[in-house]
Amino acid sequence: MSKRKLRPGPHIMSIDEVASQEFIFFHGKVYHRGWFCSWPLKMLRNCVGPAGCIRYAMPVEETRFSDEDILMAAKRIHGNTSRAAMEHAMMILNVWDTGALNAEGVVDRYEDAALR
Repeated sequence: MSKRKLRPGPHIMSIDEVASQEFIFFHGKVYHRGWFCSWPLKMLRNCVGPAGCIRYAMPVEETRFSDEDILMAAKRIHGNTSRAAMEHAMMILNVWDTGALNAEGVVDRYEDAALR
């Protein structure tokens, strides 16, 4: 069997955010958008939010940054929280990290270098 590549992340707070994901965690299992996009809206509305059961599918890679930091970085760098955006954001956070900055500072440093 292959090793898992995704793990449960923070709760997803909106239906729009669910629709923008390629994979989600639902009741401890990973589902692809082809499956969860066919849900009736009422069921989906009841599953999102802080008390809901839908979570981001986060990359398993090790990092010192929290899931919320990774999501923030993906939104700032790519404008979305897709799996590819999260993986790229984690790579940037890990490579550009000096150990003294928070995630916002690391992304600022990366963006400043990209503008030069």
